[in-house]
Amino acid sequence: PFNDTSAASAAEVKPEVLSRMEASAEVFATVEKGMLQASTEINAGQILGNYPMKIATKTGTAQIPNDLYNAVIIAYGPVPNPEIAVAVVVENLRIEI
Repeated sequence: PFNDTSAASAAEVKPEVLSRMEASAEVFATVEKGMLQASTEINAGQILGNYPMKIATKTGTAQIPNDLYNAVIIAYGPVPNPEIAVAVVVENLRIEI
């Protein structure tokens, strides 16, 4: 894993297709619609709701042992012609309620 936390670090990575999922354009349109709603109305909407371009997101949180959580967000944009995709995983979070 890439563990360099300095803000000055950046690397260009050439994309590699690891697998493909076959589905109709209608299915992908439905998924993207939900991801756009997540960016404007739901979880990420608090941050991305007023962003100047459309961004599609999906968030998730998984509970792991010892009352810890792993949090994930994936995003791509601008929609409908994405140029950037990002995935962030934050491991071993302790959530105080």
